Amino acid sequence: MKNIRIFEKFVNDREHCEDWSLYLSNDKSKLSKIKIINSCGLNRSALYQNAKVSLRFAEIEKALHKRGILKTHEKDKCISTLDDKTCLLEIQKIIGALDDKILEFSTEIDSAVATISDYDLPG
Repeated sequence: MKNIRIFEKFVNDREHCEDWSLYLSNDKSKLSKIKIINSCGLNRSALYQNAKVSLRFAEIEKALHKRGILKTHEKDKCISTLDDKTCLLEIQKIIGALDDKILEFSTEIDSAVATISDYDLPG
């Protein structure tokens, strides 16, 4: 219980001071756990193993993505900004395109095998 209170105080202080930028990773796409641990005095294990703290950490990161404080990489856009139905449709499109590529490669492999089998190679 102590760890979540420490973390919540840290979050409230950041919101009040509006200084989240001091706690971002180098690429600004996520929070730096090391900077947070050093700042608020949490044990490293609390941030990684305490379910309440870990869940709250994920919620904070998601909120900061939505507010534009954390940058969103294109590959993560679906997770952070789209609703579930839209995300599912995007994933289905990607899967369909990958299925098409697999079929194309399979056809090319079959053609290459047929070409190779035309040659009578000593075995």
